[in-house]
Amino acid sequence: RKIPHPKAIKHSLNERARIIREIRLDEFEYEGQLSESVSEVRQHAKSDNEQLSLLFNMREELLNKLLKNQRLLVSLYSKADITQRNYLALVVEVRLYLWEKLFWKKSSPPLWAMDSYGFHDAIAWLFGAKRFDEFSHSLSGWVSRYPYLAGLYVAIVSGLVIFRARIISIVENTEAEIRHTSKDKFEHTLRAILGTLLLALPVPMAVGFAALAVGGGTCGSDWLAGVNRGLNWAFIITLWGCFLSAACRPGGLGVVHYGWHETRALRLRRLMRVSLFIAVPILVIICCLLFDEQSLHFDVLGRFFYVGLQVWIFAVLWRTFSPRSGIYAETLVHHSNRFSAKTKAVWFPLLLCCPLVLIFLAIDGYFITALVLSLEFFALLGISTLGSFCYSSVVRWFMIRERKLALVEAIEERRARLEQAALEKEGVADSSAVEVKEPELDLVAVGKQTRRMMRSLFTIAVILAVWAFWEHTMPLDQAFGGFSIGGWLNPFDLFDAVAIMVIVTVVVKNLPGMLELAGLRASSLDVGTRYAITTIAQYVVLATGLAVAFSVLHVNWSTFGWIATAL
Repeated sequence: RKIPHPKAIKHSLNERARIIREIRLDEFEYEGQLSESVSEVRQHAKSDNEQLSLLFNMREELLNKLLKNQRLLVSLYSKADITQRNYLALVVEVRLYLWEKLFWKKSSPPLWAMDSYGFHDAIAWLFGAKRFDEFSHSLSGWVSRYPYLAGLYVAIVSGLVIFRARIISIVENTEAEIRHTSKDKFEHTLRAILGTLLLALPVPMAVGFAALAVGGGTCGSDWLAGVNRGLNWAFIITLWGCFLSAACRPGGLGVVHYGWHETRALRLRRLMRVSLFIAVPILVIICCLLFDEQSLHFDVLGRFFYVGLQVWIFAVLWRTFSPRSGIYAETLVHHSNRFSAKTKAVWFPLLLCCPLVLIFLAIDGYFITALVLSLEFFALLGISTLGSFCYSSVVRWFMIRERKLALVEAIEERRARLEQAALEKEGVADSSAVEVKEPELDLVAVGKQTRRMMRSLFTIAVILAVWAFWEHTMPLDQAFGGFSIGGWLNPFDLFDAVAIMVIVTVVVKNLPGMLELAGLRASSLDVGTRYAITTIAQYVVLATGLAVAFSVLHVNWSTFGWIATAL
């Protein structure tokens, strides 16, 4: 991942080419001004006005200097452009080398073909008597060099542990505050999110402290380097897992604010805790073996731990997503009309095949390839979880708006009924007293439309985020071997353009409902004005999406000039 992606470098080259074109256009403009200045100097050469002649000479001198600097600037930009193009060629060459030598190549012999495994030596190297002393010496050395930073870490973690009960009560008290529609605010959800994050921080901060101390230690052995890398990854995984576990607690963020089923949330919470207890040590061990300079035990013990980790991941996926007995089985039955429920016979087997394929690749000798693909799979799970939380938060905000609008309309309807009953009681009701209301959009239908749009948008956003991560990490550009459609269209650009148009289609289709809940419904505008605003907004979104899609495809707008001329 430290190797830059060629697409980012190409974007920088295109931006520099645009700047060079602008500089050259300015250069032509300065040359024209210089020519005009020379002609004016010649016209006034015979003039007796010395000040005017001096002014024209100074102007000519300044234009010459400006033109000279402009040409120098073009030269420097051109040299930088050539240097970066050479750098791009080198990056492509290195990525191609990694693709040919590491990816989809056997990096280890198959496990069944090895004569001996050497578990005793591997365990002795990994958990030898000197390892504990080495680890403790690294920690104590870092603490002695940075005592204030270490004290700050200890104070923060201790404070989070001491005030944990108080934080839990703050999160749980938001349930009573959001129970009544008139008091419900999104601020309560933000407070619950912050409280959940504080509940999740102690363990990740302790892991991060260990990673920072080991990484900054004076002893730089291969074992410590592996521990440092493993703890860095463990920090990310524990932060993700602890936050999800804290969100699933009874009376927590997921159950109270996002409407998660309490029993399923508790099952997920227990499963997440056990998974962290198993996965984090295995991950640190694999990284320790990976950083062994001689790689004596990585191919054997590292693969056995890796296979064990993938077996556990298979069990977690089965217990979570199984349509029959999984945690979300009732959700799939309850929302049987959704796309995920209709296609469960497709995505569930594919999801289970991921760890099985990784196990087979590792056993057969494609260990490096399996490790790279594992990073992509973990990224998929992490990005999907983040997308789920973002979707739930946005839906929660729209739900608050929907509840408040429904309450206002119910109060207004009750007031109108009371006034009408009073008029009928007094016997003065007539046809003129009845107010003819303009037809309004169904608030329930608007809410469903908005949630459907948010669900579609966040699903597409997660897919794009995963694609961007895979495109940056995996050598997909080398996999296609420079393949292009029609000799000019890159398949990655085509995928991006198609994704943009899908997003635009979803937004345009469901934009009226979102705008109604966002503020139009509560405004004093009549139905016709609101309809005009939503229609104009749809056209704006469509035009912007088309412009972005054509920009991704590198379509030159000058080729469509004849259309504007015809119009």
